[in-house]
Amino acid sequence: MAREAKRWTQRELAEQMTRAGCPIERSVIAKIEAGGTRTANVSLDEALALAAVLGLSPLYLFIEQDGNRMMAVTPKMPEASFFLRGWVRGQHPLHLSDEQFFWYMSPREEWKQFWVKPAAPAKESVKPQPPVAKRRKP
Repeated sequence: MAREAKRWTQRELAEQMTRAGCPIERSVIAKIEAGGTRTANVSLDEALALAAVLGLSPLYLFIEQDGNRMMAVTPKMPEASFFLRGWVRGQHPLHLSDEQFFWYMSPREEWKQFWVKPAAPAKESVKPQPPVAKRRKP
């Protein structure tokens, strides 16, 4: 857990969140960490603020870091966590998604790195050089 890796108490995290402009009580942080309904109801603003204050990508707050662990996008859409991380990064659509629509809705600057191959560098005209004779040892 990022808070513990920083050696912060729940109270210290709550104070940092308040300083960042997203006040949250220590008891709420405890409920979020414990799981349950409060975890499922973390707002996007709270998640982004928590990630910013902790100094990590929001991606790692809600997608397991164990690459082989299955996670439910919805109750009927399990995916491996490594695959979900790529989807959240915008690197590929989910398995049952309309791939064409996924790329259509993605900003060109982001998808062109996956689809547009860089142009080959122009070949310079180089005159062939005669081979260099090797010296024999006496």
